[in-house]
Amino acid sequence: SLDDYKAIATQLSVRVDALAKDELKAAIKESDVSSEFRFKEDVFQQLYGEKIVLSQEQWDAIGKMKHNALMHKSARNMLSIGKAELSAFWTDPVTGFKCRCRPDWLQENYEGIPVGILDVKSTLDASISGFARAIGKYGYDLQAAFYIDGVKAITGLTLPFYFLASEKNGPHAVAVYRASDEMVEDGRRKYRAALELLNWCRDTGQYPSYQPFGDVEVINLSKWDRFNDDDE
Repeated sequence: SLDDYKAIATQLSVRVDALAKDELKAAIKESDVSSEFRFKEDVFQQLYGEKIVLSQEQWDAIGKMKHNALMHKSARNMLSIGKAELSAFWTDPVTGFKCRCRPDWLQENYEGIPVGILDVKSTLDASISGFARAIGKYGYDLQAAFYIDGVKAITGLTLPFYFLASEKNGPHAVAVYRASDEMVEDGRRKYRAALELLNWCRDTGQYPSYQPFGDVEVINLSKWDRFNDDDE
């Protein structure tokens, strides 16, 4: 902790002043090369390299999420046969961009033929209404369309796209949803527009931000915030 570092610095006659934790750590190392002090971050780096070390609480949560997913009949069936995290590479025929995607799970039938794309999403609310909001907020519709088109470019198959939504907090409820045709079309329009805009930027050397013409706009609360304020 920062207090621990301050105590060590004081013991080594290192000026504390208003130094941040990382600055104190560097000052301690510099002033006491032969010290027996060992820093947790350095020990973890030596033991595990770039691996992420999970806490027991995180490990238990992952175990529960896995258990609940396998207790869901449809999720269990989808995960019974297939391949995890296969990468697909293709060239967009319109813009010439090199594209790639990596589905979490490519579901297969007993003959080894792909029959579905499954993407695992952690969420705060896995209910149909709650997860629908997450789809809009994080652009999951765009991802669904992009993955469907990417897999089709490689396999020639138009596969359905499924979300396995798993709640981050206990009891870690799960749900499986199929992206509707309407959602996929909306997502396809979005990602096509994004590719074409990027292509225009590349050709013109211009990369406009939110206000390409430098205008001053009037800003207000979002409709959601206004609604909540009125409700109170």
